[in-house]
Amino acid sequence: MMMMMMNLGIGRHRTVPYCLAVNPVSTQLRLVFGGKHVQGLYTFYGQITRSLGCSQVWNCVGSILYQLEFLQNLEKTKYLNVKFWTKPGKLHSNVQVLVSPTDIHLFKERLKHFSLNGKVLSNNVQKWFDNQKLTSYTRMKVDSYSWSGYHSLEGIYQWMTDIAAEYPSKLNLTAIGLSAEGREILAIEFYNPTAKNTVIVEGAIHGNEWITTEFVIYLIYHIVKAEKARNFKLQKVAKKFRWIMIPVANPDGYTYSMNYDRLWRKNRRNLGDGQFGVNLNKNFDYNFCSKYRYE
Repeated sequence: MMMMMMNLGIGRHRTVPYCLAVNPVSTQLRLVFGGKHVQGLYTFYGQITRSLGCSQVWNCVGSILYQLEFLQNLEKTKYLNVKFWTKPGKLHSNVQVLVSPTDIHLFKERLKHFSLNGKVLSNNVQKWFDNQKLTSYTRMKVDSYSWSGYHSLEGIYQWMTDIAAEYPSKLNLTAIGLSAEGREILAIEFYNPTAKNTVIVEGAIHGNEWITTEFVIYLIYHIVKAEKARNFKLQKVAKKFRWIMIPVANPDGYTYSMNYDRLWRKNRRNLGDGQFGVNLNKNFDYNFCSKYRYE
């Protein structure tokens, strides 16, 4: 039996022993952020990131080794209050950095010191956040679901409930567990008793990656509608595997990202001393999933 696991984390992919982690989402979506404007602090690495109206997004290109090493060291040591939206991996590659307003002057000084070309992509990243469209889903109208905006956890779960009810012979809706804050983690399984291999597709393992949730919903919709749409290629793929879809693997982080902090990635586990959150994408047991091997 083979189990394939697709982890829709933006901007990178992770391979795990005997499991396949795939990132089909374009890194161009990395800058498609948005959300509600909430007044607050600018603490990137604390508990709050709130309004980012004075923060800047920079694009830098290291063309000499010492320039790349500066960016890599900055990403590793975080001696400036920045967040890297693309990692400094190789020479002559675009590296996008979100810079706190408290450290913009020093960041500019460091660029000048290392003769590093930098361009401001945005002087007010909060506008990107505020312009991102949130939309609602009308209960019991599966085909009305729109991918022109993003949906709340309640809307997503309602749609999953409705489509499972509409196709009871094809789909099974189940809760695979509870989050740290007690929210159900819902999954849709496609009935396929003859399939030898299983594919698990999960989105929003990081709370701020809303686009991945919409992709999983899109995939569920088009696989279940493949026969009616006479999409023979998708029908073939659908019949080949036992599909398990988890649109929101991190419901606490997803909800917190929508309501309070658009950049929140972790879950909301209470760690004590006022600290919250575990990065679920880096919290798998050693050699997890190893019992599923390729045949």
